Amino acid sequence: MQTTAQSMTANRERRQCNALPPSARIAKRLQQVGTVAAAAEELSTRLRDLRQVTRSSEIASKAVGDAETHQRHRQVLSTGPEKIGEVVKLIHSIAAQTNLLALNATIEAHVPANPAAALPWSP
Repeated sequence: MQTTAQSMTANRERRQCNALPPSARIAKRLQQVGTVAAAAEELSTRLRDLRQVTRSSEIASKAVGDAETHQRHRQVLSTGPEKIGEVVKLIHSIAAQTNLLALNATIEAHVPANPAAALPWSP
C-alpha cells in the first residue's frame, strides 16, 4: 500500500513538472538534485558516525579484555605470597627437626658405650 502511494505521488509530481515551462522544470530538477545531494551528504555523515561508534566499541571491547587479563594475572600473583609463606613454614619445620637431630646426635656422642663405667663411684 505504501509503495502504491509513493508511485502515485511520483506520477503526480511528474505530471506537475511536465506542465511547467522548461525553465521552471530545470529549476525544479535542480532543487531535486540539491535535495538528493543533501541526503547523500547526510547519509555520508551518518556512515562516518557509525564507523566511529563501531571503532569506539572495538576499543572498549579490547579494554574490557585487557582488564580481564590483568585481573587474572593479579589473581595469580596474589597467590604467590601465600605459597612463599607455606615454603617458609616448611623450611622452619625442617630446620627445627634438623636441630633436634643434631642435639640427639650430640647427646649420643657424649654417652659412653658402658654407662656404668662413666660413673665416678663405679668399681
